[in-house]
Amino acid sequence: MVQKVLTINYSDSTCKAGIQNDLKIFQQNDVFGFSVMTHLTTPKEGSKVYSEFINPGILEQQLDSVFSDGTMDATKIGAINTIEDLHIMIKFIKTYDLKNITLNIRFKNIELHLRKEIIKELFPFISVFILTAQDLTIITDQKYFNTFDDLKVAMTKISTEGVIILENSSPSNNSYLIKKEQTFFETKRKFENLSAMITANLSSIDFLLQ
Repeated sequence: MVQKVLTINYSDSTCKAGIQNDLKIFQQNDVFGFSVMTHLTTPKEGSKVYSEFINPGILEQQLDSVFSDGTMDATKIGAINTIEDLHIMIKFIKTYDLKNITLNIRFKNIELHLRKEIIKELFPFISVFILTAQDLTIITDQKYFNTFDDLKVAMTKISTEGVIILENSSPSNNSYLIKKEQTFFETKRKFENLSAMITANLSSIDFLLQ
């Protein structure tokens, strides 16, 4: 039976990122992909991007439609814009007892109150966290990481059981530091869309460790 996976993410009109890229990766990995849009981005002049945010009620209607035929085998959360959006997502996580959830959001773009709610309310449901060093700094309130051991201690503060993947963990910005339970690995393999790859593999990171 074909696995069903969901991406909750923004829509990128260039099709180079967002739900468009997630769905491409899902198809390449032979899983059936569903998408729920949080906001729409379109390029403006220069490097600026225009964003149109989806009303929380519309977000909920999208999720109702996706789950009308049953639960998902894995879910990627790539964007959370408001407290209302967060609470709607958590409601569906609880209602459908969702497992295999990958979180890949940039915390620098999130206001403080929402950030605290995500850490408190959503983190316990996450199977795989994909973070940057800046995310790690924001979440743990630790300003400097002088060694790999500093990074490992900070990662353990976030989750002792789940998988944490730290992107660009080396000075040359070309590696991943991975924490799986209490064991750490490093890999220099690169992926077009790692969070979608992990979601398509039902939150398994075995392909990363090969």
